[in-house]
Amino acid sequence: MNDETKGLFQVHLGIFLTAFIALFAKLIPLSPTLITLGRVFFASVVLFAILKFKKQKFSLENSKDLFYLVLLGVIFAIHMVTFFYSAQLSTIAISLVTVYLYPIFVAILEPYLFKEKIKLKNVALALVALLGVMLIVPEFKLENNIAKGVAFGLVSAFSLAVILVSNKKYIKKYPSELLTFYQFGISTVVLLPFLLIENFKVTNQDIILLFLVGAVFTVGGYNLRIIGMKYINAYRASIIGTIEPVYGTILAAIILGEVPEIRTIVGGAIILATCLYATIQKQKSDN
Repeated sequence: MNDETKGLFQVHLGIFLTAFIALFAKLIPLSPTLITLGRVFFASVVLFAILKFKKQKFSLENSKDLFYLVLLGVIFAIHMVTFFYSAQLSTIAISLVTVYLYPIFVAILEPYLFKEKIKLKNVALALVALLGVMLIVPEFKLENNIAKGVAFGLVSAFSLAVILVSNKKYIKKYPSELLTFYQFGISTVVLLPFLLIENFKVTNQDIILLFLVGAVFTVGGYNLRIIGMKYINAYRASIIGTIEPVYGTILAAIILGEVPEIRTIVGGAIILATCLYATIQKQKSDN
C-alpha cells in the first residue's frame, strides 16, 4: 500500500468513525448537555495523555490567545449540545445534513470577519442550500420536532463555522491537537454545572458509551483524519469529508432503523451538493 492509498484509507476510516457520533444522541438516554459533557471530558483526558506522550507544551504565547480559546471552547460546547438536540428531536440524517451547511456559513462569515467583499456566488449558494432545508422541513411550526431539529442543526452549523474561521488564526501557531484539547477541556468546564442542575441517572453502560464516543469515535476519528492528511492534501480530504452525512445516514438506518424519507434524501442531496461546491471553491481560492 503506497502512501497516498494509506492516506485515503485513514481519512475515510476517520470520517467513518466520526459519523458514529450522531448515533450516540439516541443510544445514550441522557440529555444533549450531559452527552456532550461526557464526550468532551473523555476526549480531553485522552488528548491530554497523547500530548503528554508527545511531550507537547501546554502553555500559550499570551493571555489574549487564552481568552480566545476559552471563547471558542464555549462556542464548541454550544455547537455540540445543539447538534445532539437536533439529532434527538429529528433524525440522524436531518441533523447531519443540516450541520453540513457550515461551509455556506464559512463562505459568508470569512468576508465579514476579514473585511472582504461578500461574493454574490456565496449568497446564491446560501439560497440553494435554504431550498434544501425547506424540502426537509414539512412545516415550519414550533411544535414540529423536525422543524426544531433543523433549527438546532442550523445553530450547530453556524457555531461550527465560527470555530473553523476563528481557528485559522491559531492553527499556524499551535498544533491542532493542542487547540482541540483546549476547546474540549474548556467545554468540559463550561458544562460541569449541569451535573448539579439536571436530574439524571447514569448506568455503567452509559459511561462505557460516553467513553467510546469521546475516546474512540471523537479522538480516534479526528486523529486518523489528521494522520491521513500527511499523505493527501487538505483539498482532497475536505472533499472526502462531505461523505460523513452519507455514512451517518446509512449507520442510522442499520443500527437505529431510521430510514430517511424521500424529501429528506432530496433536500439532503441539495444541501450536500451545495456544500461540496462551496468547499471546492474555497479550497481553490485558498491555494
